[in-house]
Amino acid sequence: MANDGTTLVVRNAFTSSSVKVRADANTKVNVLVAKQATDIRVGAIVAVYGRQYPDHTIVAEFITGISIGAPTR
Repeated sequence: MANDGTTLVVRNAFTSSSVKVRADANTKVNVLVAKQATDIRVGAIVAVYGRQYPDHTIVAEFITGISIGAPTR
């Protein structure tokens, strides 16, 4: 839904609610056509593994999925 380079706003596939996912230098990214979090395009299908905080933000340890098209710059 949105990606500013450090924070991705994604839609939860189960609840349809928005979730903020923070990525940092330690986040491993295994997404087709994306080498780092900044390359993940809006509309990508991703799964996120990380720690969820009381404000519901997830700090991602690992992001995997499919991001079709050229990375945004």
